[in-house]
Amino acid sequence: MKTLLAHSKFLLAAAALAQAAGCTPVAPRVDDHFGKSLTALKSYQTINPQASANTANPELDGRPAKEAIDRYYKSFAAPVPNQNIFTIGVGSGAH
Repeated sequence: MKTLLAHSKFLLAAAALAQAAGCTPVAPRVDDHFGKSLTALKSYQTINPQASANTANPELDGRPAKEAIDRYYKSFAAPVPNQNIFTIGVGSGAH
């Protein structure tokens, strides 16, 4: 008698689980926007195909560009050590 009751509870739980699994969406919500970022980037690059020919107003002069590149390379020579995530905000005075 106990085994019949145990089997019926198991079958009832399995049926409820199968029914709940049938209600989940087939594809995740991420698929709704799949490819939109690539499409946006391609459109930004093709808005003005002759943009590289416009050298009248460069955004960076030589010296600031060189300093930015130097800082970029130095960041790989001595990377910042990772902090322990359990101590973030501890002792910083933030409440």
